[in-house]
Amino acid sequence: MKLRRLCYLLSITLIVLACNSQNEIIVQSPNGQKKLTVFPTSETTESGQITFSVKYGDRQIILPSVLEIKSQDIDFSTPFSVKNVAEIAVQNQWTTNLGERSTILDNYNEAKIYLESETAKLNLICRAYNEGVAFAYEVPAQNNLTEIKIDDELITYQFAENHEVWSTPERKPRRLTAQGEIKKIPLSELKEGCERPLLVEVADNVKIALAEARLVDYARLSFDAGKQLENSIVSSLDGKIIDTKQDLVSGAVENERSEGAKVEMKLPFKSPWRVVMMGESYGELLENNYILQNLNPPSEIEDESWITPGKVLREGTLTTQGGFAAIDFVASHNMQYVHFDAGWYGNEMDNASDATTVTLDPKRSKGPFDIEAITAYAKEKGVKVMLYVNRRALEKQLDDILPLFQEWGIAGIKYGFVRVGDQHATTWMHEAVKKTAAHKMVIDIHDEYRPTGFSRTYPNLLTQEGIVAMKNPYQTATR
Repeated sequence: MKLRRLCYLLSITLIVLACNSQNEIIVQSPNGQKKLTVFPTSETTESGQITFSVKYGDRQIILPSVLEIKSQDIDFSTPFSVKNVAEIAVQNQWTTNLGERSTILDNYNEAKIYLESETAKLNLICRAYNEGVAFAYEVPAQNNLTEIKIDDELITYQFAENHEVWSTPERKPRRLTAQGEIKKIPLSELKEGCERPLLVEVADNVKIALAEARLVDYARLSFDAGKQLENSIVSSLDGKIIDTKQDLVSGAVENERSEGAKVEMKLPFKSPWRVVMMGESYGELLENNYILQNLNPPSEIEDESWITPGKVLREGTLTTQGGFAAIDFVASHNMQYVHFDAGWYGNEMDNASDATTVTLDPKRSKGPFDIEAITAYAKEKGVKVMLYVNRRALEKQLDDILPLFQEWGIAGIKYGFVRVGDQHATTWMHEAVKKTAAHKMVIDIHDEYRPTGFSRTYPNLLTQEGIVAMKNPYQTATR
């Protein structure tokens, strides 16, 4: 028996070069300004490479670049042939009371390319929107496998110049990177762990952002400067967290990660979307950020009437009297929520603290703190109440907390210091959002979590603080 290869590579090359191949597959945005031209592998190529071009008008945005999926279970390295191409044009729109726009256009052209080699099957899904382009890969069931382990996904984005980028700080132990200071630097100076979306200044009138959408059950990607090629950016997946240490003051975490597979998926599965947003200015990128929501499924919540965006006042005394005063203030100032922060159920950093009880942390409050009296008074005043719960209690007690909070009359939860990055943390977080929706509560996620459009599917996910929010006593619970 031949020894099994430790790692098989799938190389998908993204290019922006002109090509006269008769096998090219073109995916163009409805307005004709964004274009993906896909060049499937022919039998004469040496490996299973797929190339495609990305253009913004007549300008090349990303030069020849490579995606590698590393797996021990399926050999993606042999040349592919195209078995079928399914093309669709979608003209759609959806409405919401919870976003920056009431009506969101969801128009795109898509090509799903069915590929097959001697050893593997793979489907490449390419979309072109007026707001940008996106691709995802789909691994169908094959070779009698029921699941696949993925060791990593490496994407090398190649650029023509050493463009300036807006980067978060280098990821280091016990450092808050997603909330760190964002600086404009040459892409060659990028450091490991740069957050997405990553804004790249291609020209004065061309701004792009490398982003991720529909990350719900996969490992997060982050960016680094390419080490092998000049003017390149490399993305990779986070490894599995096997141990976490947290700074008890800042909340920053130090994660110890395993060296094994980073993702385990049942077959068939579809990856998150890898997105290139494009615009003439920062403002256009911001105005068109709904492309990330469009790459997520529609809302799963049939009746959204209970989901109320609004302004939140954080009450700091953790007393019944303070709660009543905060409610009076909110009611008289056209605000919507009062939020009670850490300390109401004990020391949030103590694994023994029980969030099914009101047990005040003496360092935070002397009490008394009658949460049911507070919620009853808030209801009289037309005000909603939110409670903070640290991820330690959430991970242990979520299924007990939710029905209890609903009984107390709690309208929302601030999820504190949640784990982010690896597949398990990602899956847990989004399942928790679903569970919270079933109990009709809104969510604010604290610290390092960054959105990838899941709020379209579960709009009770109102806000997240990995974008430098909640640095003052006031916060806005809107998207």
